[in-house]
Amino acid sequence: MSVILIFSLVISVCLPTNIGITFASDDIPSVLFEYNGVDYQIDMAYSDDEAQTISMTLKILNTNNKSEVSLPPYNTIVEHLPDTQQTQVENSIALSTDSAAALADVTTIEITSGDYPFISNKIFSNNKSIKNIIITSDRQISFEDGCFSNMSALDYVKISAYEIIMNGHAFQNCSNLTSITIPNSVTSIEDSAFQDCSGLTSINIPDGVTYADLNKRDWRDPIIPKGSGSVFDLI
Repeated sequence: MSVILIFSLVISVCLPTNIGITFASDDIPSVLFEYNGVDYQIDMAYSDDEAQTISMTLKILNTNNKSEVSLPPYNTIVEHLPDTQQTQVENSIALSTDSAAALADVTTIEITSGDYPFISNKIFSNNKSIKNIIITSDRQISFEDGCFSNMSALDYVKISAYEIIMNGHAFQNCSNLTSITIPNSVTSIEDSAFQDCSGLTSINIPDGVTYADLNKRDWRDPIIPKGSGSVFDLI
């Protein structure tokens, strides 16, 4: 059975605006809330800027035996924040790597908004249960180093985004993947992105990729030139 990694291009860009949130004091709290049956924790900290912008990190605490998890959008999250002293909250959310234990029995992860522009370093790395990842974004999205690496069950990924940046080791050692389709919305592919994906035999790099550094550990050619539109075989 062919296993497919699918990307598609979303034409328009619509960035969420900053929302004014208030706090009772300079002591920024952690907030617990529930969304679609899953328990979450928001951790907040001041960014290092004059506006004292609040950055948010989302941690999955408990999936309550749900096999499919759809992460909450930005507006849902800010509804749960305290409300007494005006400040600004960043208009995106970081995922906490401390969520790994809660995802042990999850088979499908969905992110259905542009509120998660960075898929954090190794956020899903070494997960043995997730088979499907579906991400829909109306803005640029970056797969940080090793974010989907060593996922032994992963066999389907669908990403719809305005622009996709694939950093090093992104899908390294995902041995269950056998076929990959990459469209022009992917603008760069970096070192060892598909290293040790033993089920893959070739990959097509489209003309839209402006930088692809797939070294000899991955591919027969160390550098794939801009606009190659060619198929490269794995060693």
